[in-house]
Amino acid sequence: MVTSCANAILAYGHTSSGPAPLVGDHWAPRFLDRHPEYHLRKQQTIDSDRKNAHQPDNIRIWFDKYNTGCEQQNIQPGDQYNFNETEFHIGVGCDQWIITREPSWPCFLGSTTNKKLVSVCETISGDGAILPPMIIVPGFIHQEAWYTTTSVPDNYLLGTSESGYNNNGLTMKWLVYFERFSAKRQTGSY
Repeated sequence: MVTSCANAILAYGHTSSGPAPLVGDHWAPRFLDRHPEYHLRKQQTIDSDRKNAHQPDNIRIWFDKYNTGCEQQNIQPGDQYNFNETEFHIGVGCDQWIITREPSWPCFLGSTTNKKLVSVCETISGDGAILPPMIIVPGFIHQEAWYTTTSVPDNYLLGTSESGYNNNGLTMKWLVYFERFSAKRQTGSY
């Protein structure tokens, strides 16, 4: 990846006729040797389908249509919300080499044998206001320690599910919760 970036920079700055110069096979290791502020470390990869979904032209077209609809309906940015459910796999990862300036960054990830996860449902409005999240932990019942021995704020919604994922029951609880917090700051008629 470092070699590809260096070649892209060379191609971008190439102005004469003929093909752009390329760095040699040993350029990247020598670059790292010359720059001790960079360190080689391993990091978890992103799913390729998720990576491929981030095409700037498609995203730009969608947002142009979305903004046109909001202007036509006079929907204010503070009344537009994005909801995202993020899963944090406890102890799951895979190895990959990375380059970082932080030499003390850990070079290990947890075991792939642990499949437990915690989900966080987060909401942010178009004007940047963040509503308190819902945290979903694997289990069947709430435990007193979640409320007495942690620093989880009182306005966070805590839920349980056998899998640690969101489900229909938790979604309905979250909608009531969302309505309570978003109604306090509603500016438009929608």
